[in-house]
Amino acid sequence: MCSKKEKNKMNKCPICKQEEIRVIRKYRGNSNMFANRIISHCLKCDFVFASPMPTEKELEQYNSQYFLNAHGGNATHPIALAFHSAINKIRAVHALEYAQKKNKSVNRVLEIGPGLGYLMDYFLNSNPNIEYSIVESDKENLENLKKKATSYYTNVNDIPNGYFDLIVLSHVLEHTIDPNAFLAELFEKVSKKGLIFIEVPNEDYKFKDLDEPHLLFFNILSMKNLLEHLNIFDYDITLHGPPISGNFLQKFYRKLYQFLDHKLFKIKILIPLYLFYPKMRTYLSDREIISILPFDAVTKKQNASWWLRAVAQKK
Repeated sequence: MCSKKEKNKMNKCPICKQEEIRVIRKYRGNSNMFANRIISHCLKCDFVFASPMPTEKELEQYNSQYFLNAHGGNATHPIALAFHSAINKIRAVHALEYAQKKNKSVNRVLEIGPGLGYLMDYFLNSNPNIEYSIVESDKENLENLKKKATSYYTNVNDIPNGYFDLIVLSHVLEHTIDPNAFLAELFEKVSKKGLIFIEVPNEDYKFKDLDEPHLLFFNILSMKNLLEHLNIFDYDITLHGPPISGNFLQKFYRKLYQFLDHKLFKIKILIPLYLFYPKMRTYLSDREIISILPFDAVTKKQNASWWLRAVAQKK
């Protein structure tokens, strides 16, 4: 349990708003915006978050050049680009398969934080008649994305209510200050029986060297608590990717695989492992399969893994 002095420095839990909180450790970040923060654990709902939270103005300024501030710029290497393209196609297929299971047609999509637009490209290439709208805070990326999007919004408040069949939040929710208010507003924007797809890192404060730029650290229980707090009970939550507590051999294999892939890429040789994944070849290129393969991003996992995916349906 944290001391009274420490508690006064913290925000309440972003999900349940309770103050029964313990300090895990100091927050690890490089930017001044993340200085003097800690990682906190809510003892009521098991949620982990950064505290105190930055102000909306601080976050808006940071996000206006998000990729530069958080990652030093956009990825440019062909293997990295293939990885990002592949992981986003996998997310899109996951969302669409769930929509099909729920007999929900997806004709109008809204993506919050599309980044470089990989998801949008997949949806538009798969269905040129789809209506694809975006909200993007990174000014440089927005200039490129709005040329392809059907429409774009600079503020969530401007989005029409009850309009979209699917809203996509891929690695966005962990950057928000108030996930309750943020998600509640987005559920107003989806149509009857509309869907929201969410992917977040799964407890990445446990295995990454830096916590920046994330403010919220979800696991299955805290995601479940968040959705049910909003009276959303029709959902599917799954884990994907490498195990959080991966052993030395697993980590060594992944590093060795990536090393060999980069070396072979220089002499224009592609490891022919893609031949063993015929289903993936229906929507991923051979290069994309090779780039994503060691991360096992498709298979649902039973144990704690890097990524958490949730698809929730509005009543």
